[in-house]
Amino acid sequence: SAAISTMKHRKLGHVDLRLGIMMVLGTVAGVEAGKHMILFLEGVGNVDSVVRYVYIALLAGLGIYMLMEARKATSVHAIEGSSESSGGEITPLVLKIRSLKLPPYISLPVSGIERLSIWIPLGIGFVTGVLAGLLGVGGGFIRMPALVYLMGIPTVVAVGTDLFEIIISGSYGAFTYAMAGRVEILAAVLILIGSSAGVQIGATATRYIQGANIRQYFSFVILLAGVAVAIKEIGFILSLAWLETVAIYLLVGVAGGMALLITVMFIKAKISSKGMSYAEKMDH
Repeated sequence: SAAISTMKHRKLGHVDLRLGIMMVLGTVAGVEAGKHMILFLEGVGNVDSVVRYVYIALLAGLGIYMLMEARKATSVHAIEGSSESSGGEITPLVLKIRSLKLPPYISLPVSGIERLSIWIPLGIGFVTGVLAGLLGVGGGFIRMPALVYLMGIPTVVAVGTDLFEIIISGSYGAFTYAMAGRVEILAAVLILIGSSAGVQIGATATRYIQGANIRQYFSFVILLAGVAVAIKEIGFILSLAWLETVAIYLLVGVAGGMALLITVMFIKAKISSKGMSYAEKMDH
C-alpha cells in the first residue's frame, strides 16, 4: 500500500528521498526496540491494556494539538489568502529545532531546508519507530505530524515522505514480526486489495486540498479513533460487549466517512478545474 502511494506522490513531487532515507536509519532501530517491548509485555500478560492506554493518551494529545493548530492555520490562510505550497509552517519551535548546532548537517531542498542537523530526522525516526514496533501503526499517524510541527516540512511532502519511509520500515517490521510468528498474511492481503485503490484517490486529492485542511481532517480521525479505543477499553473493563461493538462501528464509521468526504471534495475539485480549463480555452 505504501509503495503504491509513494509512486503516486513521487510523480507529484511530494517525496523527499534524502529525508526519508535518513529517517529509515533511526526507524529500523526504533522498530526493533518496540518489538522487544511488546514481546516482553506479552510475556508478562498485560500487553493489551498497556497498548490501549498508550493509544488513548497518544491519540487524544496529538489529535487535540493538531486540531487547534490546523484551525489556526486555516484562519490565517483565509485572512491572508496564503497557502502552504512553497513551504511548511515555520513556528518558533521549528526555528529552534532547525538551528540546533550538532554536526554533521544535511540539506533537504525538496523540503525547503538549507541546513539541518542529521540527528533531528534520525531522532524522529527512532521515536516513531518505537511507536510503530509497539503499537503496530506504521508510525505514520505520529511521524507525519512530527515532520510538520517539529521540522516544518510542507504537509504534502510530509505525507509523501512518510509513505516512502514506511515502505522500508514497514517491510522490516513485518519481517521481524513474521520471524516471531506474529503476522496474519490473509488479513494483510485483503486489506491491500482495498487500499491499492483508495491510495490513488487519497494521493491525488492532496493536489486540491490545502495542507491545513488535510491536517484538520487527520486530527478528527485521530481524536475519534482515540474515543473508539477508550470506549472499547471501558467495555472490556465493565464486561459490556455492546460497548465494544459501538467502538468498532465508530472507528469504521469515522474512517469511512472521512474517506467519503475526501473523495467527494476531490471529485468536485476535478470538475471545477476541468470547467476552468474549458473556460480558458473558450477565451483563447
